[in-house]
Amino acid sequence: MELNFSLVGNATWVLEVDKKFKIGCDPALSPQGTKYGPESLMPQRIKTPVYDERTFDNVKIWLLTHGHFDHLDQKGLGVIQDGSSVVSHKNCSAFLKNRKNLNISYLTWHQKKGIEIENYRIEIEAVPAVHGTTFLTKTLMGGVNGYLVTIRHDKDTKTIYVSSDTVFVPEIPAALHNRIIDLFIPNMGQAHLKIIGGPITMNREMLKKFMSELKPTLTLPVHVDDFSHFGTLRSDLMKSEGINLKVLENGESYKIM
Repeated sequence: MELNFSLVGNATWVLEVDKKFKIGCDPALSPQGTKYGPESLMPQRIKTPVYDERTFDNVKIWLLTHGHFDHLDQKGLGVIQDGSSVVSHKNCSAFLKNRKNLNISYLTWHQKKGIEIENYRIEIEAVPAVHGTTFLTKTLMGGVNGYLVTIRHDKDTKTIYVSSDTVFVPEIPAALHNRIIDLFIPNMGQAHLKIIGGPITMNREMLKKFMSELKPTLTLPVHVDDFSHFGTLRSDLMKSEGINLKVLENGESYKIM
């Protein structure tokens, strides 16, 4: 099975499977310079997403991890085509309420959704994600789903773990115990917000813990340095690049055999 991963920007990416169909994640496509939230917070998008009219063609499945501004916006909602299957956290429901021609499944942690596309069987399981390191940050940031995506075709199987916005907590690798992870897509950023602090997403040390516990074949970090409230840099992650860790720029793709 051939997978082709394309990073659009921040947590938005597309994974093409055998050139047959695509799986997309968290479409937030606001341009560079966009500001969000009240004056006391005001994070700003500092890197533009990179895509063209073909990027989102044939995306049959969308993974929506949670409803924050940097993961789903109106422009991103517009690229989700009618008839698509959408697997989502329930806090995205306000965005989706008027999209009557989508096949939407709202999952809570450990629930699963099966989808068949041609001769491919895709199982999507919602995995715990914890969006903060303190009671205050976890409460204010709200619920998040990670996803474990298993794609089966003939005798071939690929398993992808999408962390979404989370810090390292032991419950996550425990939920993935004995799973073979072919591709790990961690949301980095070491994000902090004024007033409530952080980190509310993964830093480099947390990434090392996840990789040590899960032993993925390949790791492709996303959600790195696209917004002003993030504290990681692609250049820092590149220092750790190796056979099982690759750092992409927005608009770049990586083929996985």
